Order: sequence, then structure tokens, then C-alpha cells
Amino acid sequence: SMSSWWGSNAFDDLVENATSELLPTGQDNLVLYLDISDQIRSKRVNARDAMRTLKRRLNHKNPNVVLMTINLTDTCVKNGGDPFVREIASREYMDEITRLLRSPAICNLDVKKRILTAIQTWGLAAKAKPSLSYMTDTYSLLRAEGYVFPPVTEPIDSIMLETSAVYTLIEIYIYAVCK
Repeated sequence: SMSSWWGSNAFDDLVENATSELLPTGQDNLVLYLDISDQIRSKRVNARDAMRTLKRRLNHKNPNVVLMTINLTDTCVKNGGDPFVREIASREYMDEITRLLRSPAICNLDVKKRILTAIQTWGLAAKAKPSLSYMTDTYSLLRAEGYVFPPVTEPIDSIMLETSAVYTLIEIYIYAVCK
């Protein structure tokens, strides 16, 4: 239908703006990331469509765009709700991000390291959830292959995959203003 066509295009635009190559390196727009998470969590955009938009963006030629896309995806995993997390845990997405990690064409070490961090975070957090087993399997497989993962710096708890762990935009604004 026309409305879903508009909807997915609007979502694509949001993602492109949030991960634009015009943005300075290392300047993640958390407010925009949370807005995108909210679009997913409130089902204004279909979880699978959202996953596919983010998956396509992984193939951008600019490494900074790829880094921001992974950061955005990670924010959405933590705040976008279970249906979205299940899409990221799918073979379709996990095999793509793993393919990127293994690709000899991707020589940017920051991108490789960021992929490893994401796979590790998701793989550990998904441990207790059978519906997300492919995340954990992917992490285990890469470890068995000898990939070296960065030290775990955030508390990995399956709570991060629960929608109760949602930051509201208001909390983020308060945090940003009062820091």
C-alpha cells in the first residue's frame, strides 16, 4: 500500500540522516538513534523492514557510515523491543554482519573491532533466550575460529534485551542538559 511505501521510505531517510557521511567521526546522535528505536518499538515501522534498512547500510563504502550504522543498530537492539531483536538475531542479518567481518575488502580496523564488539555484546546478552540462539552461536563460532574479541566493558545482562530497559527521550534530554 501507498502508506507502507511512504513509511519505509521515511524510515530509510531517518536512518540515512542518523548515519550520514557528512557527520563528523565519532559524533553519534543518540537522540536520533533513540527516536529511530522508538519508531521500531512502537511498530510505526515493521521490524523486518527496519532490520533490512540497517543491513543494507552496512555495505556503505564510507567506514564512518558503517560504524554509525552498527552503533545505531546496537541502540535499536537495546531499545527497539523483542520483535526487532529477533530480526537482528536472524541468519539473514547475522550472516551479513559476519560476512562483512570476514571480508578482505573491509580493511578498516575500527569497523572490524566494532563488529566484534557488537557480536560479543549480543551473543552474551542473548545466552538466556532460545529465540536468539543464532546470536550466541555466531559469537561462539567466531571465537572457535580464533577471532579476538575486545574486553567486555559494559555489564552484559539479558536485561539489555528487555523493553523495560528503555531510555525515554526525556531522560536522555535531561541527561544531556544536566550533565
